[in-house]
Amino acid sequence: MEARGSYGPFEKEYIRKDGSRYAVLLHGIKTTDDTGREVIWSFIQDISELKYAQRAVTESETRFQQMANAVQVVFWIRTTDEMFYINPAYETVWGRSRESLYADPFSFVEAIHPEDRERVGNALQREFGDDGLFREEYRIVWPDGTIRWVRPMSHPE
Repeated sequence: MEARGSYGPFEKEYIRKDGSRYAVLLHGIKTTDDTGREVIWSFIQDISELKYAQRAVTESETRFQQMANAVQVVFWIRTTDEMFYINPAYETVWGRSRESLYADPFSFVEAIHPEDRERVGNALQREFGDDGLFREEYRIVWPDGTIRWVRPMSHPE
């Protein structure tokens, strides 16, 4: 047999009689057999689980982004040394960019009022050392000198 080309891959979605959906990945190879007839080898792979799991994640991410953008409460997701996500409200409340916090997850400490910094630092040490809970009211200073009070709360996951 002589290979003469290929086609695909193509994704295709089908609907069963019961209304449920399934997705497949189609691809094939065109060959010629010993008598000169064209032969097409088709390969069909069921990708339903992968396809629909990705769709669910995408829809979930979209809903999360809508909620995160709408709420005016600052929240972030982090480990002790890495910032995974911070919502846009951070910029409104803290007066600083989210990018600065992604670049340095502890840069928010610079915004804490100097008179509150030691107390907050001690509370943060307890947060990472004990039960992971943090509830401390303190002042932050915007780059333009404006002072705001915040009352962050953290909960470990």
